[in-house]
Amino acid sequence: MPISMERVHPPLSYFPPQYDVNVVRLVQAMSPFWLYGKCRISHVETHHIERLVQTQYEADMGKIKCLYAFRHPTTDDHISLLYLFSKILSCTARQMGVKLKMPTHSFFVYDRGIPLWAGEIVNWLFPRVGGIPIFRGKADRQGMKAMREHLLNSTLPLAIAPEGGTNWQSELLAELEPGVVQLGFWVAEDLAKAGRTEQVVIVPIGVQYEYNQSSWQYFDRLLMALEGDCGLHKPRPSPSDRLQRLHELGLFLLDWVAQYYQRFYPKYAVSLEAGWDVSQKLQAVIDTILRVAESHFAIEAKGTALDRCRRLEQAVWDQVFRSDLDLAHISPLELGFANQLAKEASASLWHLRIAESILPITGTYAREHPSPSRLVEMLLLLWRAMARVKSLPLSKTPYMGRRKLILSAGQPISVSEQLPLYQSSRQQARECVNALTQRLKQALTDLIIPSAL
Repeated sequence: MPISMERVHPPLSYFPPQYDVNVVRLVQAMSPFWLYGKCRISHVETHHIERLVQTQYEADMGKIKCLYAFRHPTTDDHISLLYLFSKILSCTARQMGVKLKMPTHSFFVYDRGIPLWAGEIVNWLFPRVGGIPIFRGKADRQGMKAMREHLLNSTLPLAIAPEGGTNWQSELLAELEPGVVQLGFWVAEDLAKAGRTEQVVIVPIGVQYEYNQSSWQYFDRLLMALEGDCGLHKPRPSPSDRLQRLHELGLFLLDWVAQYYQRFYPKYAVSLEAGWDVSQKLQAVIDTILRVAESHFAIEAKGTALDRCRRLEQAVWDQVFRSDLDLAHISPLELGFANQLAKEASASLWHLRIAESILPITGTYAREHPSPSRLVEMLLLLWRAMARVKSLPLSKTPYMGRRKLILSAGQPISVSEQLPLYQSSRQQARECVNALTQRLKQALTDLIIPSAL
């Protein structure tokens, strides 16, 4: 069951990896059923998986340490990657005549807050299948140490999403965080200090989903339902006006939310200027919502919207999961005030989740390429925003038809080759991290395959 954020709790526990090969084999055996059943995948398309076979073989031989940097468009990606590493990778290796150590698998990094909505089962399962938890909103030395130790002591790769979270758009890469590349350099330094010769590489992995023409009936139904929630009662859309109806719904929601915050939170509201495009309006509304949430914690509005979301989330957790209280021996008076503080923090979290829901929305994604995939993805983004407003569980995503899963692998990017330059000065270290992050961004972008119109 999800954890209530409206009362105080002990601090979030750290669950270190407890790799259990029997649990891994069981989970791998179930992965096809999860993928085709729960994730509603009709079939899987793959590209360049032989590159993964080669890197895994070299890792098995002790020649390289491998980081998998994967696209993260949806919360189904962990099942998709599990299927990739357990089924597709081993099958491709057999076809190539390459013998890999079994079971083929990858450790992975996950947000320590996932158990808050996914349930306590995650705290038992994820460590046993190679999960390493990490806080997103602060420097997590414990999580970082676990990642470095794993890469130093195991031949299994480590999978990380450099986008830092889901953006719900298969054909649009979110801004990358530099953590994956930075981790690669730290591990390369650790290996060099230990006098070891393994090379550190980052392998880009593309993950995307594609809807087809059969999704239009579900699109029309959900579009009309969302319009009805907004008091806009319209007839069933036609093929010629689906894009325009979607655009109009997005603008209506944007203008309505902007007016709401201007009316009830005028101190923090940013007025929308005449002539602004959708992107400018979105940024202004997101800025307003985040300022409202930040005001409760007296947090300064600085950095990107994503940075601000991460800091706010951590501020909420610090008031809900209290490390300064002994809840087993707390007085009723102190408990009452602690619970009230948690409730107030939870109210700020509500604003934060609204901002997060609309953060990935763009005014051009569907217009540039009006395929079923892009229109469905944008409509689902609006549904998630509306679900946040209505406090509905996001786990009950509307059925939009079955999807195709596309998995692809890019060319490995060597981190170790840049280590001498990285170590030459602090400025060069920053430039090396930025340069390799941009190279990784381009590699992931090149793996995106345009969906069918």
